[in-house]
Amino acid sequence: MIWRHGRTELRKFLIFLNNLHPNIHFTIDIKENRKLSFLDVLVSKKGDDTLGYQMYKKTNTHRSKPTCRVAPSSSTKKQFAINSLVYRAFTICDKKHVHTEFNHLKLTLQENGHDKKDIIKTINKHANKTTISNTTR
Repeated sequence: MIWRHGRTELRKFLIFLNNLHPNIHFTIDIKENRKLSFLDVLVSKKGDDTLGYQMYKKTNTHRSKPTCRVAPSSSTKKQFAINSLVYRAFTICDKKHVHTEFNHLKLTLQENGHDKKDIIKTINKHANKTTISNTTR
């Protein structure tokens, strides 16, 4: 929502909302530098007033770990983790940010014990699917 009534009125509105029910608590995020995080997506307003999308990661953590270390015997779980993270990158990130997210995923997944060739193979598989579906539309 775009609030056009100033920060003082916004605070009053937030207090009003939070007094409606004791078990419901609202928070607000104020856009900074033309960017606003929503769930795990960072939405940015580009110079041409269109929106850009990339994965949102909290800046107060040293390195985000999207998956815990998986035992060597659970290759299906490892592949599922890789698939789901690569799929999220393809569906959330715009073309400008998707390669940055892939580089982050490669590094983080390898640090968590995933095989580099499995990661690259999965990225390529999703890239081929995306290219095929874009050309058939």
